[in-house]
Amino acid sequence: MPSHVSTSLADLFAATDASAPVRMRGHSARLLCRLDPEEHARRTGAAGRRLALADWAPLNLLMGLPHGEPVPVAALSIRERTILPRLPHWTHTLHDGHIRRSARPPLHPVYAAIFASRWEEGRAAAREFRPFSAPVVVLDALDDPFAPIEAEGLGIGLALDEKLVVAPARRVPSPGPTLWWLAEHAYARY
Repeated sequence: MPSHVSTSLADLFAATDASAPVRMRGHSARLLCRLDPEEHARRTGAAGRRLALADWAPLNLLMGLPHGEPVPVAALSIRERTILPRLPHWTHTLHDGHIRRSARPPLHPVYAAIFASRWEEGRAAAREFRPFSAPVVVLDALDDPFAPIEAEGLGIGLALDEKLVVAPARRVPSPGPTLWWLAEHAYARY
């Protein structure tokens, strides 16, 4: 039997610092995130506005560099060295032939609120966001009587009329370029 909780969807929003609409692999969601206050301050201090990294190749290069540690530029592949000029100045420093990454993900996704008209549609979207956050499918009405049981078994939250009926399973996001890209995507839109 599904575990019923008295938490509302508004409580999930209130437990996070930022929310933004995102789209991934053809599915839309509102990503509820915790802001990294130090990274946010560093980025806004660099330009007086939020700076987001939107280019996949530089992001992929940065992911391969340790945060704050010098790496010899000569140790980078030819392809990586050709990407260096595309890195925004606020993401790194170059000194004495070494690159040091200063950027890190500005947000940490916590929940993905997926607004859907049918459970099947919401479940499909939730599976896409599950590696990066705890998905919650929000329906106006229950179109499948087994949806709460299935949601609990899959670790997907289920909300009906803004009331959380099944709590989402806590997720530890899979680190990688896609998670960082999703964080940048949300950061640019929150």
